[in-house]
Amino acid sequence: MALFLYLISLFSLSQASIFNKLANAPPPIIGFFRISAVAIILILFCNIKKISILPKNKKTLAGPFLAGFFFFLHLYSYSFSAQNTSVANMMIIYSINPIFTAFAAFFLLKERFNRRLVFAFICSFISIYLLAIQKGNLQIQLNTGDLMAIVAAVFYAAYLIAVKKNSSKFSNLNSTIWMYLSTALCFLITIIFQGHSFTNYPSNTWLGILGLILLPSLCGHFLFTWLLGKLNINLMSCGKLLEPPLSVLTAYFLFLQPLNLSHLQAFIFSAASLLILFWPTKKKVAISASNHQNR
Repeated sequence: MALFLYLISLFSLSQASIFNKLANAPPPIIGFFRISAVAIILILFCNIKKISILPKNKKTLAGPFLAGFFFFLHLYSYSFSAQNTSVANMMIIYSINPIFTAFAAFFLLKERFNRRLVFAFICSFISIYLLAIQKGNLQIQLNTGDLMAIVAAVFYAAYLIAVKKNSSKFSNLNSTIWMYLSTALCFLITIIFQGHSFTNYPSNTWLGILGLILLPSLCGHFLFTWLLGKLNINLMSCGKLLEPPLSVLTAYFLFLQPLNLSHLQAFIFSAASLLILFWPTKKKVAISASNHQNR
C-alpha cells in the first residue's frame, strides 16, 4: 500500500512545474495561496477528527519550522525556475536532488558514504553540462531559470533531511501542518517586502494554484512527507527519476515545448547517476533473498 501511495505522490509531484508555468504569477503569490490553502484543509481535517495539533512541548516546533523554511526556499526557487526555463531543462537538472540528499545524509544523518557517490556526481554534472551547451557551442550557457533549478534541488535535499530528523519527535500530520504554516508565513513576509498584490490575477493563475493545491501539495508533498517515516529516504529519492519524463511529456502536449537530442542525453546521464548511487550490491541482494526465504 505504501508503494502504491508513493507512485501517486510521484505522478502528482511531476505536475508541479506544469501548474507553476500555467499560473505565471510571482513565486511568493503562488506559494502563499498554495501552502495556506493546504494548511487550512489539514487543520479542518484535524478539527473534524478531533486531533490536537498543539505540541506537548513547544520546543519541538523548532524542527517543523526549520523544515518549513527550507521548503519555502525550495518552492520559491522551483517556481522561479519553472517560469524562466523549459520544463525539460528544469526537471532534468532538478532530478539530481537525490545526489545532494545523499551528501547531506552522510554529513548530518551519518549514513554510509561510498565511491558510488563520486561517480554519481560526475554523471549528474555531465547531464547539466549537456543542457548548458545544447545550443551547439562548448560554452556553458545556463540561464537564471536553470541555475534556480539547481538551487531548488539543494533546498529540497535540505528539506528532506530536516523532515527526516524531525520524524521521530513529532507525528507526521502535526509536523506537516506546522511546517506548512511556517512556509506560508515565509511567503507572506516575502510578499509584503516585495510589494506584490494579493488580487487582480488572470483566471489561469488561480487555475494553476488550484492544480498545485490538489496534486503536488495534497497528493504529492503531503503523501511524500507522510511516507518518509515508512520508506527508505534513498529509495524514495531514487524513485523521483520518474518525474522528469512525466513532466516533459505533459509540457510537450500542453505547451508544445520541443525536445532535442541534448535533453535525451542529459536525462540518460542524470538517470545513470541515480542508478549508480542506489543500485543494490550483491551482498545486499543476497541478504534480501535470505530474509525472504526465512519468511
